[in-house]
Amino acid sequence: MSADSVQKYIENFSGEARERLEIIDKLIKSLSDKITSKISWSMPTYVLHNPILQVCAFKKHIGLYPGAAAVDAFRNRLEKEGYTFSKGGIQLPLSRDLPIELIKEITKFNITADEQESKGVKSVSITRPEKELPEGLLAKLISNDLLEVYNKRPRYQRTDYISWIEKAVRAETKEKRTAQMIEELKNGDAYMGMAYNAKS
Repeated sequence: MSADSVQKYIENFSGEARERLEIIDKLIKSLSDKITSKISWSMPTYVLHNPILQVCAFKKHIGLYPGAAAVDAFRNRLEKEGYTFSKGGIQLPLSRDLPIELIKEITKFNITADEQESKGVKSVSITRPEKELPEGLLAKLISNDLLEVYNKRPRYQRTDYISWIEKAVRAETKEKRTAQMIEELKNGDAYMGMAYNAKS
């Protein structure tokens, strides 16, 4: 799907997905008259001084991508309320009511962080201990000549990949997730289904 504006992106959808995209668009823009929107990485992207949030519609959910710091800040709430999330993204199922207040609070968190960054105030990052590579994954990376590529990814991505794969209950799910990781490392432009642009 291609679109050169957020409005055209939204118009590509119908029904519940379109309605929710419209609500999110209006909500985010209502929080600051300085927020602008554009299409980046084929997704609606909302910007102050820097991008603060991205949104993407899928068949069964809306993907909300506020970034790693915001997800970490709201991690306990997301877990308590039963939302599926990764390091930088949150799945909002179409089968559940749209969590307006949650989206609002996450956006406000990023607005504050963006304003602080624009004034030269560094935000405090939340770090997690790095997981050790299981032998099976290590062998996969070596056989695909991707160990160095993997090690160059940010620590949070390496940790998330391992946790995501280890959480798979079924063997075929684990294999599928491993294959996705390998493919993303080879292409270099994605991380757990999300767009990734490595810093040079």
